[in-house]
Amino acid sequence: MKVSTIELSADFKEIIILALGDLHEGDRLSDGTLLKDRLNFIKKTDNCFVMLLGDLIDNAQPDSPGKNSAWYGRPHEQMEYMADTLLPIKDRIIGAVDGNHEARTAKHGFDITAVMLGKIGVPLTRYSPDGLYTFLNFGQETRPDGKGGKRKIPYQIYMNHGTGGGKTAGGKVNPLYGMKDIVAADLYIRGHTHLPAGLPGIVLQPDLRNHTIIEKPVFFISVASSCKYGGYGETGSYTPLSNATPYVYLCGTRKAMDIDYGVRRTF
Repeated sequence: MKVSTIELSADFKEIIILALGDLHEGDRLSDGTLLKDRLNFIKKTDNCFVMLLGDLIDNAQPDSPGKNSAWYGRPHEQMEYMADTLLPIKDRIIGAVDGNHEARTAKHGFDITAVMLGKIGVPLTRYSPDGLYTFLNFGQETRPDGKGGKRKIPYQIYMNHGTGGGKTAGGKVNPLYGMKDIVAADLYIRGHTHLPAGLPGIVLQPDLRNHTIIEKPVFFISVASSCKYGGYGETGSYTPLSNATPYVYLCGTRKAMDIDYGVRRTF
C-alpha cells in the first residue's frame, strides 16, 4: 500500500472529489461524450479534484480479450491519447491507481499509467499500481473555544481498482464494503464492477482519551463505467448499469462529507 500526502489551499470551503475510472477509451462501446462532460466540469470548477481509478483505456493486446478495440495492440498510441486528454486537468489529479486493463502491458514491462503521468507532469508520488492511501488536508477549522489557532481539515482516502464482483448488485457492493477491513479511512473508492454507488456507513472506534466508543462516518464509492450496454455484458446476460458516477463533497470548515451524482450541493 502506497501512502501519499496532498496539501490543498486553506481557502477552500469545500472541495469535490471526482473519481475517473473504467472509461475504457478505445472500446467500441465507450461513450466519449461522458468523459468530455466530466472534463468540462472539472476545468470550470476550481475546487474539483480527480482520482484516476484505472481502466482508463481498453488496452486490448494479443494475449487479452478485446480484439475489436479501435487500438488493438497499440498501447503507446492509447497512452499518448489519454495523456493529451488529461493534460488540461493535470493539476487537479491528486491520486491514481492502475486497473486490470493497464496491467495487460504492465506485466510485460510497460507501465502505461506511470509513463502517462510522467508525460503530463503529475508527480509519481501520487501513483500506485496497486492501492493508494491519501492523506488530504485543506480548508481551515477554528476551535469553538478560540484556542489552538486554525488547522486544515484532515481526510483520509483509500482506493484501489478492485477485482471480481459477479453479476448481482450484492456481489459488486460487498467487496466495496470490505475495504474498511483493510485500513481505516474516511472515504473508500473502488472501480472495476461498473456499478455506480455512493453509500454512507459508520465505523465504531475507541476514543483512547475519553475511554468511550465513537461513531466515525465513512463513505464507500463505486464508480460507473463510460460504456454503453452490449458486448460481453449483453452476451453474459449482465444487468445494464447506469453511467451516472458519484461526486463526493468534502467540507473545509468542519469534518463532513456528502455525495450526489453531479447535482451541486453545498454545506
